[in-house]
Amino acid sequence: MSGFKETLSRMLEAALTPTERALLPTGFQRLGHVIILRLHPDLKEKATLIGEGVLATVKDCKTVCVNTGEVKGEFRQPQIVYAAGEHQMKVDYTEHGCVFQFDVTKLMWSQGNMNERKRMYGNVQPGEVVVDFFCGMGYWSIPIAKHAKPKHVYAIDKNPDAIEAIRTNAKINRIPEKTLTIIHGSCTEEAPALGKIADRVIMGYIPAPAFALSAAFHVIKTEGGMIHYEGVCEEGKYNELVEDVKKEGILQGYECELEHAQQVKSYGPRRYHYTLDIRVKRL
Repeated sequence: MSGFKETLSRMLEAALTPTERALLPTGFQRLGHVIILRLHPDLKEKATLIGEGVLATVKDCKTVCVNTGEVKGEFRQPQIVYAAGEHQMKVDYTEHGCVFQFDVTKLMWSQGNMNERKRMYGNVQPGEVVVDFFCGMGYWSIPIAKHAKPKHVYAIDKNPDAIEAIRTNAKINRIPEKTLTIIHGSCTEEAPALGKIADRVIMGYIPAPAFALSAAFHVIKTEGGMIHYEGVCEEGKYNELVEDVKKEGILQGYECELEHAQQVKSYGPRRYHYTLDIRVKRL
């Protein structure tokens, strides 16, 4: 039994049966003052009680929420509901020297992607133009703009909650307008309208956004550049994702070569989330 589960079990000994205590979570996700739990279905009706136990167990925790399912919908909205404590869902979360302010019930944050976010901004070269499809609250755009010395970053998203958050986060992190342009709209429409300006296109969306590949090739520079493409597949079988990019590249007059495949995290039984660094060159 984990230390957290053992402590919580003792805290709730008088309120839960031994069977229920055995089903308590072994850990949690923490974003600022908010603790997010995943509860066994048999504990669903005890969410508030368990949340109150967590408040008494975890130092400086003010709010407890429960993740009731996977992200869903076009905007990848998390299924997170309030359980106990202060009803304050907006958090300030710091990572890699950047502060992100967002509502945990409206926008997704995966702590399992932490190392990949650092790797991404570390790959961007000074003076590059980066176009970030599906930018969300600025997971990629804000660290790149703050740390990588790009010429410019264009961040595009259809989700109004995401646009509100990235605008806030740009101000919090003191990103100047000369470095970051935020665009509210569909990347498939907005990116091609920018012209062939990008040294690097980031396509951070699950499932793999094959529908947006044409737009990526329309914004990449004539001489080529780098496309970061994401998807989920069986371990090591990311070539099927690479082939999607290669097929679109041929249609657009580019050849594509995989430079790096990064396994980010597990995404279910025998399935993994990958980010692919794909170099594209004019045929």
